[in-house]
Amino acid sequence: MPASLRVVSTDNTREGAEFQPPLTSTTNPGDKLGQVATKMLIDLIEGEPITSSVILGSKLVGRVSG
Repeated sequence: MPASLRVVSTDNTREGAEFQPPLTSTTNPGDKLGQVATKMLIDLIEGEPITSSVILGSKLVGRVSG
C-alpha cells in the first residue's frame, strides 16, 4: 500500500485488525442504534411524529493504515 494512501474501515471488525497493514477503523454503538431505531419505529407506528434527530457517537481506532 503506498505511503500516501490511507484506508479507514467501519465497525472495527476483526478482519480489519488482522489485515496487513492493520486498518484504522471506527466503532459504532450498534446496540444503542438498535434501541433508538426501535423506539422511533414504534413511535411512528403509534402515530407520533419524529421531531428530532439523534446523533450517536463513534470512536476512531487508530492503526497503521491511518
